[in-house]
Amino acid sequence: MKGLAIKMTKNFVLFTGYLDRGRAESYHAKSRLENSLEQVVKNSNIDYVVVAFWNDDRLKDLVKYPNDSKKISLISMTQLNDPGDGNYLSQMESFNQGILKICNICDDINIDHRDVKIFKTRYDGIVSDECFNFVFSLDDSIVDKDNDKILNFKIWNPWFFLNKPFYMEDSFFSARLCDIFSLHNIRQYSRESIGQGITHIRRFISPFLDKFPILKDYMCGKYGLTNRMNRTWTSDINNLSLEERKYLISLLSLYYYILNKYFNIQSEPGYIKHYEWHDSKNWKTRGSEILGFSELNNPKFGYGRRGPPGDIYMYSNKWISNLLDGNFLPDMISYQLMENMLALEAMYGKTR
Repeated sequence: MKGLAIKMTKNFVLFTGYLDRGRAESYHAKSRLENSLEQVVKNSNIDYVVVAFWNDDRLKDLVKYPNDSKKISLISMTQLNDPGDGNYLSQMESFNQGILKICNICDDINIDHRDVKIFKTRYDGIVSDECFNFVFSLDDSIVDKDNDKILNFKIWNPWFFLNKPFYMEDSFFSARLCDIFSLHNIRQYSRESIGQGITHIRRFISPFLDKFPILKDYMCGKYGLTNRMNRTWTSDINNLSLEERKYLISLLSLYYYILNKYFNIQSEPGYIKHYEWHDSKNWKTRGSEILGFSELNNPKFGYGRRGPPGDIYMYSNKWISNLLDGNFLPDMISYQLMENMLALEAMYGKTR
């Protein structure tokens, strides 16, 4: 930083992804990116836009940029020889390079990193102005922040999985510049142990691994549960051994505690268009936030992308707040979750 930092908030949008002309989807992604760039340049709440692309994308040649493109900065990167399992190394590298560029911009104009909000998106997604404006206006302060130094501000995310910790949206999220590097995680994990969502989970669990040992057990696939957690229904939990059940409920309690303290989970119909589960017609849990865990952890509330329903998406913190308040239909597992979360609040600080 050069001299005294100016106290003012700056809002950035970071586009990452891969635009390959050889793929059938490339024209679709190119068109969406062009439209998105026109949109964000016109949005008065957005100060800067950074687009990270790979050299073989030839993004400079392929994409038509808005006439008023002073806000836009481009980053050209060399394609990695090894993109990693599920392309996680490539994803993390483009994310990292984008954040470094934002750091340089902020340092050049003397902006404190704590006063910078970043909305991370992707080429082929559509984010409404309502979503951008909502996220950039959110109160992201953390209650009892001085009790720890994990994050300075809350992270915004549009959804989380009920029954698989830290499986959250990794294409669209927002964080402060002072915190966002903690979401860069290139540690190696076993896909066999973790299963579905490994690339998402590695990002959002990263800031909390060193403080909470049980999360390392989760990433190592303890009891063989991690791989199948999003298909471990209430009936399955009731059939676990006492030791396995205690571990699972402790893990979920910590997950919900962290979500309520360090994340703003909020999405509304029309905020984001990309995957099918962003379509509000597939929001099966909306309006069911008063249900106990045992009833909610059921295939009928799941969304099946590649098979039977199982992925239970939650689109706000409301259900977790109801748990803490005891505002749920009678349910033994929910009572255990509530008691554990209240104990975590007593130990690590309030969540709200």
